[in-house]
Amino acid sequence: MRGHILRKVLISALLTCFYIPLAAVRADTVVESVGWPDVSFDQAVPTLESVLGYAPGERITSVDQAHTYLRALASALPERTRMVEYARSWEGRPLVYFLVGTEETMARVDEIKAGMQALADPAELTDGRVESLINDLPAVVWLAYGVHGNEISSTDAGLQTAYHMLAAKGAPFDTIRENTLVAIDPSQNPDGRERFLNHFRETYGIAPSTSAIAAERREPWPAGRTNHYLFDLNRDWLPLTQPEVIGRVATFQEFFPLVHVDIHEMGTDSSYFFPPPAQPFNPHYVDEQEQMLDAYGRNNAKWFDRFGFEYFTQAVYDAYYPGYGDSWPAFHGSVGMTFEMASARGLAGERRNGEIVTYADGVQRHFVTSVGTIETASTNREAFLRNFAEYRRSADAGEHGGPREYLIPLVGDASAVHKLAANLVRHGIEIRRTIEAGSACDSAMPEGSYLVSSRQPAGRMVRTFLEQESPMAEDFLAEQERRRALGLRAELYDILGWSLPSLYNVAVQPCDRVSIDAEVFDGSGVPAYAEPASSQVGWLVPWGTQAAGRFLAAAQRAGLKVQGADEVMTISGRRYERGTLVVRIADNPQRDAGELHMMMSQLAEMSGAEVVATDTSYSEEGVSFGSSSVMSLPAPRIALAWDDPTTSYSAGNTRFVLERQYGYPVEPVRVEHFPADELDRFDVVILPDGGDYASALGERGVDRLKEWVGRGGVLVTMSGGMRFAAQDNVGLLPTDLERLADGKPEGEHEGDLVDGTQLKDQDAYQSAILPEAPRPDSIPGVLLRTRTTTDTWLSAGVSDGVAFMVEGRDVYRPLTLDEGWNALYFEAPENIEAGGHLWAENRAQWAFKPAVVQASYGDGIVIGFVADPTFRAALDGANVVLLNAVLRGPGHTARLR
Repeated sequence: MRGHILRKVLISALLTCFYIPLAAVRADTVVESVGWPDVSFDQAVPTLESVLGYAPGERITSVDQAHTYLRALASALPERTRMVEYARSWEGRPLVYFLVGTEETMARVDEIKAGMQALADPAELTDGRVESLINDLPAVVWLAYGVHGNEISSTDAGLQTAYHMLAAKGAPFDTIRENTLVAIDPSQNPDGRERFLNHFRETYGIAPSTSAIAAERREPWPAGRTNHYLFDLNRDWLPLTQPEVIGRVATFQEFFPLVHVDIHEMGTDSSYFFPPPAQPFNPHYVDEQEQMLDAYGRNNAKWFDRFGFEYFTQAVYDAYYPGYGDSWPAFHGSVGMTFEMASARGLAGERRNGEIVTYADGVQRHFVTSVGTIETASTNREAFLRNFAEYRRSADAGEHGGPREYLIPLVGDASAVHKLAANLVRHGIEIRRTIEAGSACDSAMPEGSYLVSSRQPAGRMVRTFLEQESPMAEDFLAEQERRRALGLRAELYDILGWSLPSLYNVAVQPCDRVSIDAEVFDGSGVPAYAEPASSQVGWLVPWGTQAAGRFLAAAQRAGLKVQGADEVMTISGRRYERGTLVVRIADNPQRDAGELHMMMSQLAEMSGAEVVATDTSYSEEGVSFGSSSVMSLPAPRIALAWDDPTTSYSAGNTRFVLERQYGYPVEPVRVEHFPADELDRFDVVILPDGGDYASALGERGVDRLKEWVGRGGVLVTMSGGMRFAAQDNVGLLPTDLERLADGKPEGEHEGDLVDGTQLKDQDAYQSAILPEAPRPDSIPGVLLRTRTTTDTWLSAGVSDGVAFMVEGRDVYRPLTLDEGWNALYFEAPENIEAGGHLWAENRAQWAFKPAVVQASYGDGIVIGFVADPTFRAALDGANVVLLNAVLRGPGHTARLR
């Protein structure tokens, strides 16, 4: 029937002289209308069609159009709505939430927020006050749509949910609006959605193209999934680097909604997913949360059965990584959920079996689960409020177990310590800062150190974020080992390691008894920078901290002549480690000593770096300022490979880290333009993770790149970029990928015969039927710890213990001493894991293998990062070695010296 109707639409198009305005193309000619059966509507509430000119599901609504419609609803019923901007995207687009409730509920929104915040700290309340709040508060429901910009149907579903909550008369709306306060976030990623829509508008014809390879359904790089800096915003809830998510997390803690739904799309050939989720569950979920997930799932299943919609549960989408929009809320005691709909990736798409999935199909199904979720929260309002309060109370009482306190000593990189503490505060975790020096659990605690108690309402979040591993259930792990033994993929959706101390490379010590005076830290008021003294010779900046990196980037941009010491030196009795920056007055004659002193003060304040004045250049021990190992560090011009075949995440993360975390500009250059002579403008070229660079560059492009490096360029390669540089037919890095180290000799064939074997048991049989595995098993995202080689400038300021997020199976042999340096290499097997679960054979094979390598090529340098050092912009501990490569590397070639 659908095919017949679609043919009629196409014939009609031909009979209109091949001209149909885009606004007139209607996708709902092949789908049921979007709506709810057996309800009537308040005619005073404007419909989507009356405001925007089309019915729900007919067209893909833009972010501006969605806001226009929500403002129309707010104008028609101001006493029952509120529209609030909570953040701005990098491209300046507003992110809003739209509150819907009864007049009585909306009149007390501020009171409801205060009530939920009070219930979030039940230990401070009497039992009577807790019961009063549970009896009085509505269920706050948060529906968040379109975090991935090209997962498009959810925004229109949100608009229909808002309309029905305001206008529909009849079941279930009459009941559910009495017990709930509903927040609708129509587009969590407006920049990504507009990127998708711009592509769609440019490629759309006179009728929907349903082919999987149709231009309108196949976006060019980088596609609309990500935000401006190409981040997956659904994975930023842990690192909190992007303004869209930072605003969302702050808003969540104003309301503490009982349920937060993150609404997505998936492949066209799928059906629909709603929870319960798949295993594994994070161990800090509680039984009541799993029961609530089941209740939401059962009610949505009831409605899908009535509508005749297909769905699945308890598969693919797990509840383990705590940095999703459907998992992070759980560690505050709420329920988080993901809904996934088969995507039309336009107005219509054809499945392999010939069925047509339309945009309106997605709108309708997301609308149904939105209403079903509100209904479940309304029906179970009192029980779910009680579960929320009990989750917070039991965490505060320490019923989750674990150490009582976590100590964060103010040692090593102080700027990283302060950043970690401030990030934890953003997450809603209470932190205390010591106001005196002391010690606890064999750890010295200088004044200004931090204490984090696990005995607080967010205590389970504390453990999840600060402990090295969140153990998976033994039976789940056993099943994964069984699957791996059969050559099957492990059932894991995302990364397994995320320990914040490992990501920041900050020491955190569990402890049960602490007696140090401390005060609550609110995330601000980090100790002020130390004003540098004036000098007659210059200033020294100890290297190896985030703050020193910001100083160097800003000094280079300001045109200062800066040097970097590759060796240790002792000035005025103080030892300065490798990498120390030197700013000499004599090297900067364009400014007098007073002006330079003012600049040093400004740079110290901006960066937070320690800037030490020196009135002598005499070194009592080690190198002197005039030594050949004190290198000039001019401001490099940096090109970042862009577009295919780069991985958009890696390209965007790298650009973000350099531009936004360190304030240093990079120029994205499309890979197809690398053969151009313009490459000579740059001193550094970064190849982020990516696919087949060799094919994308072509023989001419590869030769041009090698020529550029040979003349003194610095080539920085990451993950797939390093794989390209190490290829035999490229020859930029003298290393090789390893085969699987399984201890078995390679078999030898004699004619058509092989050695005979005796299979003694079932295990031997299973082993015999497995195909040969030429490569190590893939790692699903585990933090691996490294050691540092101290004989190369590339590791200056880098301490042992820096962790990298390792995914995949690229294990390289170490460089020999005549080939280059293994600047960082992975730890011994017993100490290699810094976060997450690593398979035993991976642990053995990755140990002592290179993590960061450096080799000369002609007059230039090639640097290889085995794993992406900018992964989700979360690996702050790896930033120093990255900055060494891009900001200091050119000073070690003939090009800039």
